[in-house]
Amino acid sequence: MSDAHTKDNAGDSAKANLGKVAAIAGAAAIGGAAGLAAGVLFAPKSGKETRKDIATKANEIKDTVVDKAGDLKAGLQDKATDLKTDIQSEVRSRIDQAGETIDKAAAKAKSAISQAQDKV
Repeated sequence: MSDAHTKDNAGDSAKANLGKVAAIAGAAAIGGAAGLAAGVLFAPKSGKETRKDIATKANEIKDTVVDKAGDLKAGLQDKATDLKTDIQSEVRSRIDQAGETIDKAAAKAKSAISQAQDKV
């Protein structure tokens, strides 16, 4: 299996992981909203208490979503840094390989020239 194929698989895995984090953040927001709605519908409280509960729960949901978004952002930044490092390494490797190929071709050319001069 080639390095490029392995890196593609790693990139796909990173995308899948980031997708999972985004799904968790979305599920947390939806779950929080559902819990909030259920609490409002079934709680025998005054309007003032209900509004306070709604505000508290909304803040909790916001905090959860902000935390998950921060995790997602950090994960994306880490993956971007890793990808940048991988690309730089691959480019350096390809440049080194190209240089070796050029050196081998130059050596063969010199050898051919030398052999041709010896025959003359």
